[in-house]
Amino acid sequence: MLQLSNNNLLELPAIFDGCAKLKQLAIEYNPLRSPPAELLEEDLETVLQYCRVRTSRFQEMSRLLKAFGFEVV
Repeated sequence: MLQLSNNNLLELPAIFDGCAKLKQLAIEYNPLRSPPAELLEEDLETVLQYCRVRTSRFQEMSRLLKAFGFEVV
């Protein structure tokens, strides 16, 4: 169980896409925007899948920006 309740989190960290062995997550009382509230009502695997997709999209955006000459930090 990972306890993250009451930490004023706006989004789950990107590291969550690699937490395959995580079985329980407590994230109550955080003003989360990502993942959205309706997704948090689903099971943990759905939330982890959302984090994996989000990480993949960020990586693709970074790759495209670099390809067009933008500096990505």
